[in-house]
Amino acid sequence: MPGLSIGDGSVVEGNSGTVGAVFTVTLSAASGRVVSVTYATADGTAVAGADYIGVSGVLTFTPGEVSRTVIVAVLGDTLDEDDETFFLNLSNPTNATITDGQGVGTIVDDDVNLPPIADAGPDQDVLVGATVYLDGSNSTDPDGYLPLEYKWEQTGGTPVILSSQTVSRPMFVAPETPTVLTFTLSVTDALGLPGSADSVVIIVKDEAIAELIVIGADSVVVSKSLVLTAVVASGTNVIYQWDFGDGTVLHAGPVVTHTYGMTGTYTVMVTASNSVSVLTAAKEVEVTNPPLDNRIYLPLIMMNEGKKAQDRMSIGLAKSVNDTSLRYAVNWRRLR
Repeated sequence: MPGLSIGDGSVVEGNSGTVGAVFTVTLSAASGRVVSVTYATADGTAVAGADYIGVSGVLTFTPGEVSRTVIVAVLGDTLDEDDETFFLNLSNPTNATITDGQGVGTIVDDDVNLPPIADAGPDQDVLVGATVYLDGSNSTDPDGYLPLEYKWEQTGGTPVILSSQTVSRPMFVAPETPTVLTFTLSVTDALGLPGSADSVVIIVKDEAIAELIVIGADSVVVSKSLVLTAVVASGTNVIYQWDFGDGTVLHAGPVVTHTYGMTGTYTVMVTASNSVSVLTAAKEVEVTNPPLDNRIYLPLIMMNEGKKAQDRMSIGLAKSVNDTSLRYAVNWRRLR
């Protein structure tokens, strides 16, 4: 009986579609009878469905025929990978024996590993003191060599502490004063190939000032201290300027003390500002003279001698400056 043998097949995979790997099955000698054999693919380092399309069937030789072929479709891709292999096996011959029943199919890789693409995420505007997340999760590798390795580095602005430099989404707390922060992200694919870096800008801003009011007394006596307080509903890094209406301008905090040297009505202006907003508030203050209470006391003592006792009377006389009337106070005391 003639013998059946199968040769090996080799093909360059390509970047897309399919290309056929050809296996030739031969009879050692022509036969006057019909010869058949079963064939089927089997995985090696190549996987059916991912690298090639698995096939199986029966190959038939008519009398006098000594050569037949089996074509296996190889799937193209753009992955840079090692050459891979699969097998085409023969079994169950009829009217022949199998002398070499396994062909080796080699898929020759023709791809070059492309570098990964870093994506440091969109630029952000954040408030001072806010918790900020950097986002490199959209970084990709065109060849699919995952997972990626991440490396974040701060390249500008007030130094901050990242929760991690080697994760896709690290976080940090923004500085308490406005600044511009810059970061770069570098990524490396699973085969160790680095890509070009991407950068992101984080603008740290103040919170806008809202609802400025002035709290304090509406009147004060001349030469006495007046305490005023500026209050805002919101705002960060607020700077205050006070104008007391008497020519005094003061750069100070939200609480100030001022003394007026002359009576009158004054308009106090306070301006609150930061890097993103300016608000002004006003308050009228009445400055008055101290109240007058000038009194004159005239002691008058009258003595009255009697047989049994002496009586003493003292009279106090007072006149108000703003009043035309006299007021008297009489105190009696009996001396025994």
